[in-house]
Amino acid sequence: MTWSEAFHRQASSDFEVFKHFSRQSSPVAICHRLHYLQMASEKLVKGFLTRGSDEVPKKTHSGLLLFLRTLRSNPFVRSRLGFSDKHRKFDAYLKGLQPVAEAIELLAPALGTKNGVNAEYPWSTSSGPIQYPANYAFRHISLTEIVRFADFIERLLKIYPD
Repeated sequence: MTWSEAFHRQASSDFEVFKHFSRQSSPVAICHRLHYLQMASEKLVKGFLTRGSDEVPKKTHSGLLLFLRTLRSNPFVRSRLGFSDKHRKFDAYLKGLQPVAEAIELLAPALGTKNGVNAEYPWSTSSGPIQYPANYAFRHISLTEIVRFADFIERLLKIYPD
């Protein structure tokens, strides 16, 4: 098994947990859903970026935004996502995903955000009380954008083995 295959398989598993937690009847806090979406997207990116390489990938939580930018020039992915000759539409689609991708990527505690918000550990700021993810609403990421981004990740997971 290659690093790429291993990351892809783990990304698929993480995404299945995200979907399970995202069912309407699920009482699971939004932080857990976002955590698994963040992990699935991070591993999916590593899977794509390590294709054709035997090198152990860097241990980093960033790369999603760079990945979106590099996809813009990938005709295989563009075609498989249904944008065959529609370069501008594909570019606009990927640019439209950037804000939510950045918000999802910044949920990794290691990347840190200015206000400490993450999907995994409690945090505090100098101007407020201690917060914890299971009690936080994550209103800075709209549900519509989460669904749109999750659809993108799911579509990438499906085309990956080709």
